[in-house]
Amino acid sequence: IRVGPESAGSQPGPACYQTGGTRPAVTDSDLVLGRLDPDNFAGGTIKLSTAQSEQALDAHVGEPLQLDTTTAAFGLSEVVDENMANAARVHAVESGEDLSGYVMIAFGGAAPLHAGRLCEKLGIQRMLVPPGAGVGSAIGFLRAPFSFEATRSVYTRLTDFSGPQVKQALGELKQEASEFVLSCDPDAPVSFEFRAYMRYVGQGWEIPVDLSQVEADEPSAGDYQARFEQAYENLFGRIVDGLDIEITSWAVKGSTDVPEPSKVEPAPETGRAKASGTRQLFDPASGRFIEAQTVERSTIEAGQAIAGPAMITERETSIIVPDGFSASMQSDGCLLVTRNANASVAETLKPGALSTTNDALSSVSNQVMWNRLISVVEEQAQTLVRTAFSTSVREAGDLSAGVYDLKGQMLAQAVTGTPGHVNAMAESVSHFIREIGTENMFEGDVYITNDPWMGTGHLHDITVVSPSFHNGIMVGYFACTAHVVDIGGRGFGADANSVYEEGLCIPIMKFAERGVVDKGLVKIVRNNVREADQVVGDIYALAACNEIGDRRLGEMLDEFDLENLESIAEFILENSYRATVERIAALPQRSVTNEMTIDGYSDPIRLCVRLDIEKDHIRADFSGTSGIDRKAINVPHVYTMAYACYALKCAIAPEIPNNAASLSPFRISAPEGSILNAEHPAPVALRHVIGHMIPDTVLGALHDILPDTVPAEGAGSLCNFQLSIRPQSGGNAPPDARRAEVLMFNCGGSGARPTLDGMNATAFPSGVMTMPIEATEHTGPVIIWRKELRPDSGGAGKFRGGLGQYMEIGTTEGHEFEFSAMFDRVKHPARGRLGGLPGGATRFELDDGTVMRGKGKQSIPAGRKAFLALPGGAGYGDPKERDQAQIERDVAGGYISAEAALRDYGYKAN
Repeated sequence: IRVGPESAGSQPGPACYQTGGTRPAVTDSDLVLGRLDPDNFAGGTIKLSTAQSEQALDAHVGEPLQLDTTTAAFGLSEVVDENMANAARVHAVESGEDLSGYVMIAFGGAAPLHAGRLCEKLGIQRMLVPPGAGVGSAIGFLRAPFSFEATRSVYTRLTDFSGPQVKQALGELKQEASEFVLSCDPDAPVSFEFRAYMRYVGQGWEIPVDLSQVEADEPSAGDYQARFEQAYENLFGRIVDGLDIEITSWAVKGSTDVPEPSKVEPAPETGRAKASGTRQLFDPASGRFIEAQTVERSTIEAGQAIAGPAMITERETSIIVPDGFSASMQSDGCLLVTRNANASVAETLKPGALSTTNDALSSVSNQVMWNRLISVVEEQAQTLVRTAFSTSVREAGDLSAGVYDLKGQMLAQAVTGTPGHVNAMAESVSHFIREIGTENMFEGDVYITNDPWMGTGHLHDITVVSPSFHNGIMVGYFACTAHVVDIGGRGFGADANSVYEEGLCIPIMKFAERGVVDKGLVKIVRNNVREADQVVGDIYALAACNEIGDRRLGEMLDEFDLENLESIAEFILENSYRATVERIAALPQRSVTNEMTIDGYSDPIRLCVRLDIEKDHIRADFSGTSGIDRKAINVPHVYTMAYACYALKCAIAPEIPNNAASLSPFRISAPEGSILNAEHPAPVALRHVIGHMIPDTVLGALHDILPDTVPAEGAGSLCNFQLSIRPQSGGNAPPDARRAEVLMFNCGGSGARPTLDGMNATAFPSGVMTMPIEATEHTGPVIIWRKELRPDSGGAGKFRGGLGQYMEIGTTEGHEFEFSAMFDRVKHPARGRLGGLPGGATRFELDDGTVMRGKGKQSIPAGRKAFLALPGGAGYGDPKERDQAQIERDVAGGYISAEAALRDYGYKAN
């Protein structure tokens, strides 16, 4: 069941409105579940049709999933409530907040119908429904205080902390906020809130740290450090030892008081509110309709209470009081809904028990728990983004996160991440289980490796696995991977002759045991990498990522009253496998092949694949592919599996979430000794340059079977480069010149699709994001002089290939650098499909026109710039069939030149 993102709106509206809507909306589920009165909606001005809602739910949810009407309505409602709860959890992480101590305020027409359920899901104890909740936004706007938040970027490290300077800055911000607020209401008293935005040096995201008035008036580095470390540990589990802390900005918020917000003491209970009747209300906890009181809000006096289950009605909305909660009218007209003291979260929500009530309801609750697991790992991934130090993680998203059962089978992966990590990491957890041994696993443990054959394919990816315990019993594992900026050795590049030259290899071992970090390992890492703070900081971030996953899983198990993951794992794996096999069975059972030639290091590489489509699986065999290369572009088999599975999954079963079962019908093989099955000690640092070409190779084979699905070839591999910057030789460097390792992820255009143009400067298949120039320039003395779309680089076709990019890169004055190139498509551009033309080829030159190699480390003197023309995607279909309006749009937008329009499309531009 999927809800949204489209909305029925007011036209055609939900089916129950009887205004032309035929698809079920959340309002329809609320009506069927008894949360709305069909005769008194909007004060009786709109009559709702329960029959129309039931008909829509049956047609679009019940019949396809073999659910009765009530279960279909419950499923729709549960999914939308879980979606909202998941969004709240992720937003809380992004904002550096913990929801458990908050009070939920419900306003708007629909919120009070669902807020009680969200309180159950989020562990929130109290909910407030103000008067006029249905028009709460309008009332809030009219009653809002005059407020102004003055902010200022005053960069400060705690090691260089100046109390007087901070006091002066906060004082000036306070004055600025005060002047604005008093200009709105000169006689009003003004209250102030103080906040610093802090992070470890090298991180890209700050966390808000609230300061007291005393800390603003008498600032000290020790107090601020204590505040930060407490907030950081509360959010992410552990602090990072040995790193400086920085404050990037300051904020002072001044506000007038709203008309005396005197504290409203809970009204003493004077009795029970008089019910106007009863109605049948569906109870998610028990999976059945139960009798609930109905009470008119206008009849409730201060101090009167209503025990759940109940529905409190008013003109603009209805308030659902769940079983296990009670509502009481306060003296200011607000309804305070509170979880009963003797009702735990688990007691108000037991979907796991539904299997004894109704198998269909159990299926819905399992789906909700599946969604929750996906939310847990997405929150896990967002934690990694927020705590990471390397731009490749926090800006590009070169990471993955997942949760695994006790057998090491992946149950869910984060949406944020790259398939090369996620699908490869799916194999690696079993290695950790075997190497560490379950008898040696304890609460608080964290395990680590960057072994290319045990992890995700090269030394620059660090994989961290943590066992997850619930009530003292191990229930599963969390794992995450991130690309670090440096791992020692020759540095990130194609030049190594064996893996021993590529850097430090960390075998599978414990990073922390029972919560205590192995400081010896940290010292070894620090002494073997060029950017020690970044790399060590990223390892701590990976550990924090798993810590958050473990916390949220424990909360989920408590909430759903589960002892372990066994039942939900069985549901996920069985349904995923069955659904994937059904998609495969719908394909013609035959064999198809494809070949692709790409640049390689010094000699071209030939990729060959044969797909054998059977009734319940697909076998991809890469026999005929080129052998191992002497340079570091070889691919461990685990990475070949990852991207071959990804291509097959995208084409055949894209809507089925990735897990061990949905990947298992895809069986991947490559000959030992081939470039796609490189064995130790082959150099593998740039395994992605070849590995990212695997999907286009596989999709090319599928084209005969799925001609309306498969796109033309695109840029394929990321267009990454790493700069090793150092002070200019010969004694001409300025005093502030420094060394730095700067990694930048970039991408060309994707291939045109059967019905759409390719995407400009978009990373397919890796899915990582292009790094912002500002973030890159912040990491070292590098200047990106130019970064723009590259006209005429998208292959012509009925649908045009996506454009590549132009880039110019240099350093600040007094620096020289070595440029480690990781490019392909120099000699073998992306090929078009069904008459589409090739995409533009890669070019790498200096600013004087000197042609540089597409791969390998090359020196660039001080004062010189590197010029890049990144490749475009190929076209799809005959260019002569392209719509003229699209050609005119491309010419007007500068995507194609007038010359190219005439040459490729026969169109003479005005």
